[in-house]
Amino acid sequence: MWLLCAIVLPRLLVFAFIFQRPSVCVQTDSAGYLKLAHHVRENHIFATTLSPFTVYETVRTPGYPFFLTPFVSPQGERILLIAFVQSLLGIITCWIAWRWMASVFPARGAIFGTLVLALDPVMVLHTPLVMAETLLSFFLLGALLATWRALSSERWQATAQSGFLWSICAMIKPVSLYLPIFISLRWIRQPKKLAAFLLTAYLLPGLWVARNNAKAHFPGFTSLDGIVLLRYPAANIQAFLSGRSVLDAEQELIKDIRARSPSGWKNQSEQSRAYGKEAQKIMRAHPWLFLKVNLVGAGRLLGGLGLEIVADLLGKERPGANISGKPTITGAGTFALLRQYRWLIPIALFEYLELAFVYIFFTLGCVRLWRNRQPFPAIFLFGSAAYFVGIASHQGYYRFRIPAMLFLAVGTAAAFVNRASIPEETAWRPK
Repeated sequence: MWLLCAIVLPRLLVFAFIFQRPSVCVQTDSAGYLKLAHHVRENHIFATTLSPFTVYETVRTPGYPFFLTPFVSPQGERILLIAFVQSLLGIITCWIAWRWMASVFPARGAIFGTLVLALDPVMVLHTPLVMAETLLSFFLLGALLATWRALSSERWQATAQSGFLWSICAMIKPVSLYLPIFISLRWIRQPKKLAAFLLTAYLLPGLWVARNNAKAHFPGFTSLDGIVLLRYPAANIQAFLSGRSVLDAEQELIKDIRARSPSGWKNQSEQSRAYGKEAQKIMRAHPWLFLKVNLVGAGRLLGGLGLEIVADLLGKERPGANISGKPTITGAGTFALLRQYRWLIPIALFEYLELAFVYIFFTLGCVRLWRNRQPFPAIFLFGSAAYFVGIASHQGYYRFRIPAMLFLAVGTAAAFVNRASIPEETAWRPK
């Protein structure tokens, strides 16, 4: 019962603050998701703009906007209902994780693994926000569980089920698109399972590529890549070189690109290609700075605290901070908050202790699995967590740590596995 309270109470507390300030749920990316949900609900079309001509959306994938469609209407959006449903979804995700970990790992490990998900402040704070992370976490957990079973299953159907869940994850957020390629190496000598996994993992993304090509003449999964490369690694490199803020460097780069294309672009894919071309030129010219940006970004991603959302929930104004390329772990915004609101310091200390505990015990858990003759689960957990950190490292935003937290939690639970050798027939149930 106390574990259920640990899962439910933090999310209820955040929702109580959201109830007073629903506008906190609408963050930077939220407006785009809600706009697409309106177009799907009211016009039955997945497009960025409808007039004077239709511009089909190719940056965002349809999973999360489709999820939002029941909550929007011509009269507006039911933000509080979205926050409530997502809070329930977060609770369900943690409870499913607990039940599964309790069946696989020792009780103490299952409890600690669940507490990682239940109490991690970044996960809790983002649960009700109008962003895709809560929905993605729910399906990522399903993909994790299905893949864990498939790794030891003799049936190709198990790998197909696992692959299809990864397919759904990619449709919610493109960040997980490439992970199935690495997971599939487990079945490199089993062509039937390999084919079943890859075909189902890329079924929905393949259909979406066909849709993008037919509607927007863009033969790709998402046109986000070029925009992201310019806004993050390229802008950060320019900030390092010039000493200006990242925001100023980004705006200068965009201004220069638009000056070379005064007539603009027909759609998002053309814009992304122009941004990506300029970003790649900068990254090729400064490879060591590109590496530095990714390393600093990984530190920020792994060490970011999310205190800005705490301030928003409490109605406190965010202090101005010059966001620069300075290689600090948490970033200038966090330190500005801590200087202005000293009562946030205990929260920050709790988060640092929690993150240190998770990273240490996750590493120990992967080592324990490996030593107990379970290399594939160890590689799967460590590789998946590293994938989600690495693919978003150049953005350096703590929100992008959330997908990795599921794998970190399971690895933490595995740290409590008995060190004794495990018989081969029970090697996938390491109690």
